[in-house]
Amino acid sequence: MDEDRGGRRGGGGYDRGPRQMFDAVCADCGQATQVPFKPDPARPVYCRDCFAKRRPRRSAGAELVFNSHPTSACAR
Repeated sequence: MDEDRGGRRGGGGYDRGPRQMFDAVCADCGQATQVPFKPDPARPVYCRDCFAKRRPRRSAGAELVFNSHPTSACAR
């Protein structure tokens, strides 16, 4: 049986195998880390902890705002 999304199986039809990781240095704390993409020297890279601190958080009661006037490309 296929696993759910958390298991990353099913839906894609194939297994890519282990993800290639690249060495990087966190722009905030200077800690060595690994990321699943080739770092661009022009852009900062953050370790897991610093990335989580920088990520905006929505409160549990946060309201999602939807566009009540969709563009013609979205309206069908």
